[in-house]
Amino acid sequence: RISYHFDLKGPSAAVDAACASSLVALHLARQAIVSGESTVAICGGVNVICAPGITHMLQKAGALTEKGVCRSFDAAADGYARGEGGAIIVLKRLSAAQEDNDNILAVLKSSASAQDGKTRNIMAPNGAAQAEVARQALRRAGNIDPHTVNYVEAHATATRLGDPTEIKAMAEVYGEGRSREKPCYLGSIKPNVGHLEAAAGAISVVKTVLSVQKGVIAPQALLETLNTHIDWESSGLEVAREAKVWPGDGVRRAAVCSYGYGGSVCHAIIEQAPPKR
Repeated sequence: RISYHFDLKGPSAAVDAACASSLVALHLARQAIVSGESTVAICGGVNVICAPGITHMLQKAGALTEKGVCRSFDAAADGYARGEGGAIIVLKRLSAAQEDNDNILAVLKSSASAQDGKTRNIMAPNGAAQAEVARQALRRAGNIDPHTVNYVEAHATATRLGDPTEIKAMAEVYGEGRSREKPCYLGSIKPNVGHLEAAAGAISVVKTVLSVQKGVIAPQALLETLNTHIDWESSGLEVAREAKVWPGDGVRRAAVCSYGYGGSVCHAIIEQAPPKR
């Protein structure tokens, strides 16, 4: 419909990867640009709650909170709160954007998409798959050192199994070898806006782009006591309780995680835009 109204002729598709949908859409859009199939891509996601059916299903599955708020990383986390909203991102090859003097907000350095495969049940997270898709993204970004990634925007649905699984996976990739004085920071936008489900990845990218652009790591909302089922002490990760100036003096670089309850896992590396020529 968007292609029809704006007379767009390039590849156009809807992506259904559950809560990973919009980050997978970003990944596919990047692939289209890299392959030369597209010169500009418009991608993102929207979530609108039109009927109670999915809410009832998620309640039965134990995914939703009874408190009405999402408490990512918190000891009181008991599931997520559904949210409505959306985000759209415009992608273009960096060299072309520079030549056209576009307003470049950040650089999508790389992305990767994969699947959990066989797990205990179809909705159970797979930490090994989450870690591997992050490593794939790092390799595609030119084998960059994971220690140059100083912030991870986590999926962090505040479920009892989901958060510990994801944090353990991200600790393996980004936290290993880090000191407590120089951790990789961790956060999630879900306590601010709710879980936007299909649009979750896109809104996480928007937050991360703003963070690398401004050089500020935002404080984590609704965080009181850290989840006691996570080994924070040796993780090399830290959740920011207050706004932090971006650590280090190199190129600001961050990662975004997005996972679907059907097993889709997606990861993107975003870095600071180069100075204008």
